[in-house]
Amino acid sequence: MKKILIPIVAVFLVALLIVGATYSFFVAGSSGNNGGSVANSIGYNIIFTKGANLIGDIEPSISYDENRYVSANVRVSTNSAMPSVDVYINIESISQNLGISALKWKVEATKGGNSVTLSSTTGDFASCSHNNVTGPCQTGDKIYVARDYVLDTVDTLFKVYIWLDGNMISTNISDAVLNASLGAETRSFTGVDNIVG
Repeated sequence: MKKILIPIVAVFLVALLIVGATYSFFVAGSSGNNGGSVANSIGYNIIFTKGANLIGDIEPSISYDENRYVSANVRVSTNSAMPSVDVYINIESISQNLGISALKWKVEATKGGNSVTLSSTTGDFASCSHNNVTGPCQTGDKIYVARDYVLDTVDTLFKVYIWLDGNMISTNISDAVLNASLGAETRSFTGVDNIVG
């Protein structure tokens, strides 16, 4: 009986030693990140600089006004992981009569002074999704102007121009209000994180 007990105890001690060493390795290699533990992981640090909100009257015009836009700079800090980001127009308030196809938007992006190619560059306020139903844009809606844009350490400036298309509407829309800003969500490794919005 003693001959059998000694190998069983030896195997148990070796297993205990392996479990203890593995546990020690992971505890020593982990660091806190937003209240959780991540073993040997690189985090990301997004730098988002938001421009002024677009507020006020919008007159009909043939094209967008170079001086009427909302903007934001987005980048990651040095030694950060490189997540992608979705940039959107955050409709903070909009009159019901402005959720129309004549209210247009156009996005331009530049990085380091060079133009950036985006998959979608124009749209309107006639179609937003709320609770999986598409309809005119409303207060609280988001219009995504850039999707899955991969960040790096160089600032990318997003400018979104908003105007009433004079080819579609010829008079002012009276008592109309639009208050909009830019926001962003990261496509991180674990899901969606709001940066601002």
